[in-house]
Amino acid sequence: MPIRGIYYRPPLISLLLVILATIFCSASAYGLESGVSVQPSENSVFTGRKPAIEADFGGDVDINSIIILLDGMDITPASKLTPEGVSYSSPVPVSGGEHSVEIQGAYTDGNPLLITWSFSVRHSERFDELGFSADLTVAYTNNFRTREDSSPIPGYIVEAGGPVNFHVRKGGKEFSLGGSAYYLQEDETLQPQTADKGADFRNFLITGRWAGDKSVTSLSTGDIGITESNFTAPYLYRRGISFNKDFSRTSLALYSVNSTPVTGVRNGLKIGLDSDNNIIGTSIRTASKDDRTRLHATYLTGREDAAGSYGVSTLDGVSEGDVLGLVVDRSLLPDKLNIRLEGAASSFDPDISDQDVESKDWAFFTGVVWVPTQRLKLEASVEHVGADFRSIGSPGATSDIETVNLTGDFLFTKHMFNLTTGYSRSNLENDTAIPVSSQWLLEATDRYTVRDNLSLEFHLHTDLVDTSDEPAGYDPYNTRTNTLSTLLSYSLPKWSMATFLLLSGTDDTTASDLDTTHDEFRLDLSIVPSSRFSASLTLPQIIRERDVKNDIDFNTYNAAVLLNASLVTDILSLDLAGSYSRSDATDDSVDQRSSNASTRLAYSLARHFPEYASPNIALGGEYSRTEDTIWASDLTQYRIFITLELHSNLNY
Repeated sequence: MPIRGIYYRPPLISLLLVILATIFCSASAYGLESGVSVQPSENSVFTGRKPAIEADFGGDVDINSIIILLDGMDITPASKLTPEGVSYSSPVPVSGGEHSVEIQGAYTDGNPLLITWSFSVRHSERFDELGFSADLTVAYTNNFRTREDSSPIPGYIVEAGGPVNFHVRKGGKEFSLGGSAYYLQEDETLQPQTADKGADFRNFLITGRWAGDKSVTSLSTGDIGITESNFTAPYLYRRGISFNKDFSRTSLALYSVNSTPVTGVRNGLKIGLDSDNNIIGTSIRTASKDDRTRLHATYLTGREDAAGSYGVSTLDGVSEGDVLGLVVDRSLLPDKLNIRLEGAASSFDPDISDQDVESKDWAFFTGVVWVPTQRLKLEASVEHVGADFRSIGSPGATSDIETVNLTGDFLFTKHMFNLTTGYSRSNLENDTAIPVSSQWLLEATDRYTVRDNLSLEFHLHTDLVDTSDEPAGYDPYNTRTNTLSTLLSYSLPKWSMATFLLLSGTDDTTASDLDTTHDEFRLDLSIVPSSRFSASLTLPQIIRERDVKNDIDFNTYNAAVLLNASLVTDILSLDLAGSYSRSDATDDSVDQRSSNASTRLAYSLARHFPEYASPNIALGGEYSRTEDTIWASDLTQYRIFITLELHSNLNY
């Protein structure tokens, strides 16, 4: 039987219409509302570096309710707000690519306001992204007074420098150059000389990058940082060259870095592929499809100049070697149970000038992390490093040792508790030239949040060390050290305070009976009564060390103060710093005092110059005095100087 009426709709069609209407209404709520206009327009391409972001609401809006987000970052404080619309002009160039804007708020009639749209930026017609930035400071200092002891200091110093960066991108191709420009000139050389005179460009890195459909290729030269496994190259920062190829789940790296660290391009690039003058390495990282298993293999070979190993190695000659490492990370239970296996084998010659053959050895590490709940985290690890194990990437690393560590982190409502225990043994090969040493430690830390502005931390450390199989000439060593420290922190909007107390004692159970104690107290204050004044004080720091056997006390008293004041906002500022230290001993073996003070009064000329230049003129002084009664010496040094500074921040 037919049903009359042209407005009849079958139930299924009506339901579809309701769903479509709901979807349409929701989409309009999260897009551009009717009557709202924006710039740059939706899905448009803006050619330039600093797009003006504007929105006209087409009605009155409560400006106190407006929040503006650019790529998720709140830009409301830097925007101009009116009941009819908003506008924002970026003070720095906006990166090339797609950007999103979201405006939240409410109309004066109570209806909500939510506007979102996207646009793209190209820095020029030819390049998607093109940028240059420099943050340079030039300072001229003239000394009016020399040191009282007539030791030489420069009459004037001209120093300039700062970071410089250049970046260009077109499609998947990128090129970047970053580094630090530096210039030094002085009429008298400082001893010891800290830097070469003249201009230089140091700490630089040049990188080219090509992004394809399935991989990304990059080539870098300059000062590169190599971070591999703990047993191969935990962090190797040298002048060199590196090649990287990244796929979806696999990456390959090839690199060559100098055997000797160099600074500045004036000393030459010193980049090569000769293993006699470089450390050459390769690594591959890969992950399973579910990302629960990760493999990392590393191989290094080459030579290292001991004189340029940042003080890690004490050898005078040149060392060479090879090291091969493998790391496996496996997530047995995602976010719950993880295991890490690391192994390495090395062949190493600490000095190629002698006739010794290379020594071969190995090392391994096994670690487990278990997080049964959000409030509990447990870690356990076992490590073994052979006596002759060395990595050419880290020749001064600890070897000939075994360690076992257990750690637990417990999170309560107001407490964060950590418990760590460990055991280690050195001289695994029982070298008869040195004793076998064993160490056991126990640490417990409790961080207690009393309330939002008050916290208290307790730390307990117990350390047992003993030796065995002492060769001739070595006395037995058996000590127990107990240390208890507390840190109380209290903060308010305009000031904060922290007190530190440490009590430590070492019990020597051998016949020598060299018992000692160490006590320390420190009070730190920070005062910021206004944006124009701040002060920090350490009043006092008291350290007392006691030789129990000989009944001798060694006492040290330190105090320091630092004041920063803006006498005239953005025009005139004053900095003051001072410190005092005194050390003495009850047996009159130590009696020394030292005091230091410095001041700087700076006047800003920025308001007379363009916004990218901030010149200052400063008058300053430094004073120091050291008295030593035991050595009958009294040295006073002071100088008065004037400095002209020009700070320029260019961002194109």
